[in-house]
Amino acid sequence: MSRHTQRRGAMLLELMLCIALLVTLGIAILDALSHASDSLRQERDDAVAADLARSAMAKLEAGLATAETLDGPAETWEEQQAGGAFEDSPPDPNKAWYLDVQTEPTGFDGLTLVAVTAYRSRDGSPLETTGSSPRFTLRQLVRLGSQPVDDVTDGTSSHDGASRLGERLRGAGVASTEEQP
Repeated sequence: MSRHTQRRGAMLLELMLCIALLVTLGIAILDALSHASDSLRQERDDAVAADLARSAMAKLEAGLATAETLDGPAETWEEQQAGGAFEDSPPDPNKAWYLDVQTEPTGFDGLTLVAVTAYRSRDGSPLETTGSSPRFTLRQLVRLGSQPVDDVTDGTSSHDGASRLGERLRGAGVASTEEQP
């Protein structure tokens, strides 16, 4: 073989190695981007689940909803703003968010332990079989009922109630307006 033929063969081998290296590097970069995209989607879903659970808990605390009315499919902010845009075509149930609201009596007078779980069912199945779907559970003691109880003010103005609270605390030795030596 001539020296010219050997040089062309070596060049072809180098070119094939470069192409193989470039393809391998491209596949690795695309795989990393895919994992990053999945991670971002999971973080967004986790944030939505946390927001839905906190919003449901706030509605319970404010007396705007009951555990029974919140339990089931949840409306996300986008759905609330759409204002009937889904009348002709309902949203995909596989992408729907759900709330599971559980209440449990406690030993504290008037307080109930409320657990709000927000989750997204990937296949429309119930909570127990959703696997790795985004999920957030918030547990808190809540005073449930339509009438808020205000032990501090007893129905008087906020200033009078705050004054009475200060008097009760001073009487118990908790707060004082005088400096201690």
